[in-house]
Formats: sequence, C-alpha cells, structure tokens
Amino acid sequence: MKNWLLALLVIAAVIVFVSPGIVGHLAERQLRQNTDWADQENPDIAFTTESFDRGWFSSEGRHRLSLQGTNQPAALGTTAGGAAPSIVFDTRIDHGIVPFTSLSGSSGSLKPGLARTVTTVQLDPGNGELVPLPGAIRSEISLGGETIGQYLLEAGTYENAGVNAEWAGADVSFQLNPAEAFLSADGDVQAFSMRSDDGTLSIDAIAFSGVQTRTPFGFNVGTGHLQMGKITVHDPLGNVSGIDRFNIDANTGLTDQRVSGRSTVEFGATALPNFGDLAFKLDVVANDIDAASLGRIATAMRNARSGYNQGQVMAGIFPAIEADLQRLVTAGMEIRIEQLDMSLPQGEVASKISIALPESDASADFSWPGVLLALQADADLSVSAALVEMAQAMNPQAAAVVEMGFLVQNGENYEMQAEFAAGLLSINGIPMPIPMPGM
Repeated sequence: MKNWLLALLVIAAVIVFVSPGIVGHLAERQLRQNTDWADQENPDIAFTTESFDRGWFSSEGRHRLSLQGTNQPAALGTTAGGAAPSIVFDTRIDHGIVPFTSLSGSSGSLKPGLARTVTTVQLDPGNGELVPLPGAIRSEISLGGETIGQYLLEAGTYENAGVNAEWAGADVSFQLNPAEAFLSADGDVQAFSMRSDDGTLSIDAIAFSGVQTRTPFGFNVGTGHLQMGKITVHDPLGNVSGIDRFNIDANTGLTDQRVSGRSTVEFGATALPNFGDLAFKLDVVANDIDAASLGRIATAMRNARSGYNQGQVMAGIFPAIEADLQRLVTAGMEIRIEQLDMSLPQGEVASKISIALPESDASADFSWPGVLLALQADADLSVSAALVEMAQAMNPQAAAVVEMGFLVQNGENYEMQAEFAAGLLSINGIPMPIPMPGM
C-alpha cells in the first residue's frame, strides 16, 4: 500500500511540477505553428513574433499583424516615420497537463491540455503609441494540437478627442488545427456607432460563419457566410447615406480532383452621394475545374503577390502559369453567371452568362485558337430603355450599339441574346465571324 501511495505522489508531483515545463515547449511550438499557418495563408500580411518569455508554469508572448511592403493599401496611410498601422497581440499562456495557474483567471480550468491562453489586442497607428482594444481572446490548445477559442466583447463605450463610440458587444468562436489544415469560425458582432464633429456612423449587427479545409492542391474549400446589417452615415450637413444590406454565401467542394462551387453576393445602398440608390446581386456557379492546375496557378499568383516589387513580379507571371492554364482549359470546365442584376435610379440591368469548355485530348497539339473553337457560350442581357437613352445622351457613339442591332427594343427594355459556338458569334440572330490568329 505504501508503495502505491508513494507512486501516486510521485506521479502527482510530475504532473504538477515537472510537466508544465515540458509541455511549455510543446505549447510554444504549437503556438508558433498557428502563427506560421496564419502567415502563410495570406501573403499580404505578416504575422511576426516580437517577444516570447517562456516560464515553467506560464509564458508571455507578443505578436504583431501588419501588411507587407508595397501591398499596403494607400487608404491605410503611414505615419511621418513611414510605419504602417498594425495590430499587436499580447498573450499569456498557462501550460501543463493540468494548468493550475490558469485558475487565477476568470475562466480558469483544470481540464487537461497543452495550454490555455488569454490574448489582449492593441492597435498601433504607426507611431508606436498602442491603443488598447476592448475584449479578450480566450483559447485552449488540446493535446492533439487543436486550438478552440472565443472572442467575447461586452457592451461598452469609448470617448477620446471628440470621438464617441458605443458598441453592444460581440461573440466570436473559432477552431484551428494546422496539422489538419482546418479552420472554422462562427460569430456575431452587435450594433456599433461612432459620433464626432464630422458626422455619425452606425452599423447594425453582423453575423458570419465559415468552415475551410486545405486541399492537397494548396487551396481551401468549404463554406462561408456573411450577413451585414444596415450601415448609416450622417454627414455634418445632415445628408444621410448608407448600405442597406451586404450578404455573401459561398460553398466550394472537391470531388475526384475536380473543384465545384457556388457564390452569391447581394448588395444594396441608399442615397449614395451624386448617384442615388443602388442594388446589386450576383450568383456564380463553377463546375468541374481541374484541381491540380488550379492549385499550381493559385500558388504562383499567391507567391507573386508576396513579392516586394509586385509590378515586376506580376509582369512575368504568365510564362510561369501558361502550361497550367493550358492543362486547365483542356481538362474542361463550366462557369455560369446565373444572375447578374443591377438596379440604378435610372433603371435596371439583368443578365445571364454561361461558358462551357468540353474536355479535350491533352496529348494533342495545343493552340489558343483551338480553345476558342471548342468554347461554347451564351449571354442574355436586358437593359431598361431609360438607361439606354441616358447613355446615348451622355455619349452619342452609344447609339451605334442600337443601330448595329446589338440591342433590340422590346417594350420598356432593350435586349440582347448572344451565342458563341465553333468560333462563330451570333447576336440577336445576326452571325458575326470572329477572325482568329493563325487560322
């Protein structure tokens, strides 16, 4: 009995006092894998480790998220010193098979795992003066390397330099496993508003969800959903404009080394300055795209975007992907724009487009004119007469589109039906041969 008791005491001592240091190495490595994977997912961002102080029972680290080199959008601007805005993450890690040091926190637990982390976020405008952002990210890293986390933001307010902000809170959950190349996220951000002398901005609730899995071909497939509520802007003169809705739904999958997917985008804006109301809806379907060729092209494009001198790199990208482009089109595919509608103050536009390429003999001599001969496409377009008349008033040359029969009036709309097959283009029943180089 004494031997069993002594053995249990030794095991308990190892778990409590020895394992945290060993597991700390594993937790640090897993955290590094997570940040490396996030860095590799998008070449336009850099996720760097600025410091990491690993202790026996707990560790602390600082990481920075910033845009890379010339890929920084001009709208973000820079400070006088040339630094771009960035986001700083400060993380405390409690590690050990039984991380008892985490009990000091509000959500501590003795659940076995590699580590528990609490991350706070700060904004660096570019001058090194960090501005704390509300809320905290809490996550658990399991023994298998999976990270499950949650960002929870309680309702609050902020006031500084004449700017008043108010938010109703946010709740975002995520799951990450770099070893399996898996990422999921689900959350909602409640209403937010900001007021200053320049006007007011209010945003209704935003909901999103998504599941992404990396394929062996170097790109992700899965689902994605975004639903953004109304955005309203009041300028100092009392003018009101904004966005009524912005919704995105996307679904892609991989079957027999072929990629298929569907994406819909719906957008509506109200009282845009110097324009008026605008509504837009897009529904795109892609079927049976060769995954291997698509993956190599996507990788080449991603690497090109990560180049510092982006202009020079992109100029030479076609020779690098030409062979894969040839394999992509000879493998066959179908792309359909089932709905491309736009509503303007002057009228409406509705269109559909379908493009199909049958699979061809990959061993045969390839030629781009041959691809055009195999291509099959059709398009339907309807434009309100008011829009056509406005275009003609703005540019008299637009009348030629009607005079040549490209647009035919049918009641209150002008319509066009176009077909392309065997190298012959037909618009509203009028054949129009297309000259092809080398033929």
